[in-house]
Amino acid sequence: MFDPEEKNVLKTIHETFDDLKVAVRKKKLMLLNEIR
Repeated sequence: MFDPEEKNVLKTIHETFDDLKVAVRKKKLMLLNEIR
């Protein structure tokens, strides 16, 4: 299916995406705390 290099690229993209989701979630929490 995937050659090892492709797999690494996909894994990196996936991890970057997870980091972005975490960052967005943290930012939302901070904004909610400021509103309160």
